[in-house]
Amino acid sequence: MKTLIIYFSQTGFTRKVAEQIRDGVAEVAGHCDIKTLTDVKPESLAAMSGNVSELWKLFLGQAKSLSAPWAGSLGQAQGHRGDAMAGDHRAAIRMTNLFTDTFESTLGKFVGAPTIGYSREYQEKLTKTFEAWVDMKKAEAAFNTELTAIGFRAMQALIGRLKEIAGKGEKIESSRKLLDLWVEVAEKTYFEAASTEAFAQTQADLVNASMHHRVHERTLLEIFYKAVHLPTRREIDDAYKHMHDLRSQVKKLTKKAATLQAEVASLNEFRRDALAAAQTTAKTAAALQAEVASLQEFRKDTLAASRRAVKAAAKVPAKKTIPAAEKKPVAKTTATGNEGATTMTAAMPAGTSPANELPVALEAASRKSTGLRAKTKEG
Repeated sequence: MKTLIIYFSQTGFTRKVAEQIRDGVAEVAGHCDIKTLTDVKPESLAAMSGNVSELWKLFLGQAKSLSAPWAGSLGQAQGHRGDAMAGDHRAAIRMTNLFTDTFESTLGKFVGAPTIGYSREYQEKLTKTFEAWVDMKKAEAAFNTELTAIGFRAMQALIGRLKEIAGKGEKIESSRKLLDLWVEVAEKTYFEAASTEAFAQTQADLVNASMHHRVHERTLLEIFYKAVHLPTRREIDDAYKHMHDLRSQVKKLTKKAATLQAEVASLNEFRRDALAAAQTTAKTAAALQAEVASLQEFRKDTLAASRRAVKAAAKVPAKKTIPAAEKKPVAKTTATGNEGATTMTAAMPAGTSPANELPVALEAASRKSTGLRAKTKEG
């Protein structure tokens, strides 16, 4: 049977894919030609399309050769299942490897085929995700096999402990004691197995394969979500990050507002105290002003009285002057006010008229009122 592959390529990528297909067909059919679209003539195509039945037979033969490995794997799996039931914990690994090898030799070739067309980028991501899923399943089967082996060893250890108890003539009288014995033996067996390098490597391979598959799976899901107009994981993460930032800002602003409220309350308290002090000062100033006015009025009256006394004294005839040796000292007279003290000391001759010392007292009172007014202004 003749086989011809016709391709059209501008960048050379389609030509490489066509050559790979030609090699695969030639390996099965024995012969395959490849030509570009410009090199093919219509009459040559009509001559090649006559034997359709032969092409159908070839397809059925290839389908049969594709399904044959799976039938053989199912037959071999029965023997591995029997070995596993007999206690061979490695039989599960052999059975898993049997199916993975069969997959890679049949359907795995289609998965590894080059991607072409408009959706080649999506196909490539899909292929990588599927390969990651296969690797994860292999690692999962290996890990489960290790756990199964630990379970077998724990059961053998439990049987050995029961034989020891029976050899000593002792009995397990309740299911609770049997459960405690089983837990003790299983925990010891698992601890010994988990402490080995092989178990740690198997568990690490499972974790790495699972995370690798998760990354590729998330990439495919983002493509699907965008296609159906749903928010992607990245968009949701950005939204949650924005919400977290807003919460942080609101918390900071709330603390700042509380601080400002405390400062405003403190300022209001200071304002109330200042107003009270101002009112007290105003009352004190008013009282001082009233007192100053009263003193000024008293000063005017005193000055007027002094003038009248001076005029009256001027009309009195002068008396005989007494010699200094005959003068008698006069006692000190002290006048003390609220704002200070003024001491006046005068040596007056005996029998002198009081009208002569009145101007001196009035002048002292005037100085007192003037000092009080100055202090009031300063206050």
